[in-house]
Amino acid sequence: MSAVPIREAARTLKVTKRTVQNWLSQGAPRFGQRGRGALVDPEALLQWRSTRKEVDLSRIAAGLWRAYAMAPEGYKEPAWAELGVGRFKAAALLAESFAAIAIELTGKPPEKVPLEIQRLTAIALRKETPYTEILPTAAIPSSRGISRSKQSSPKSKGEDEISP
Repeated sequence: MSAVPIREAARTLKVTKRTVQNWLSQGAPRFGQRGRGALVDPEALLQWRSTRKEVDLSRIAAGLWRAYAMAPEGYKEPAWAELGVGRFKAAALLAESFAAIAIELTGKPPEKVPLEIQRLTAIALRKETPYTEILPTAAIPSSRGISRSKQSSPKSKGEDEISP
């Protein structure tokens, strides 16, 4: 393939224009200039990306799961509950965030979806019980000082509906 504008290369590679610009700022090969924009060869970009260090997406997935399931330091509830966002929407947002981060870092969707993201997706689609029933109760902070497994499960503040 020959050199094309950034926007066309991004479309060909199924990434955002910003992703291609980030790659260029990280040292990806350019093939000239047209007006104010760079010209790039999508095949050369893919080759350049393949020589880069592999990204450990499992660590990102683990961090997103922790963000969903655990309260930030100094808080009694997970961030989504503190912000009044329902657990299903929070799970969907984090699963979608993982996909966007994976594409941004690797230039393609992940080949294997980590277990944590599979869990978030299942929760978002209401096919799995919420985090309170997946994690050991000792690992889950409680605002009332009692184990969540002993609490009734009324609809929490910010509970929401999503459509699959």
